[in-house]
Amino acid sequence: MARLSVSEAIKQSGVARSTFYSRYINKGLISVSVSDGKKYIDSSELVRVFPELDNRTTKNSPSDTESNNIGHPENTLLKMEIKLLREVLDKTEQDKQWLKDQNTTLLLRLEAPEQPVNPLIRWWRGLK
Repeated sequence: MARLSVSEAIKQSGVARSTFYSRYINKGLISVSVSDGKKYIDSSELVRVFPELDNRTTKNSPSDTESNNIGHPENTLLKMEIKLLREVLDKTEQDKQWLKDQNTTLLLRLEAPEQPVNPLIRWWRGLK
């Protein structure tokens, strides 16, 4: 899971800073680690104490986000729905193209309407 600074963890939890320190850090409900002289809280600790945060997006790297979402039933259903919608869209595009082709074919089959012949021209043709 991702490392969050204490300030980031407080923002994501939605709890006031003083409450976060007094209720969670000082009482040992959330473990704070130190690395390179900086304090951080692992996002799994935050989710353990605040389970509702599991549904929200935490500030993870892209690889962490992908690995966290594997196996969630909602994601699987959404991926299936996206796949189905893409198939329907492709089929619709194919149908649209087929209809355009049919329209072009029918237009080419139409004969030009016969022009009315001028009686004077008929008379001249009869002299030949």
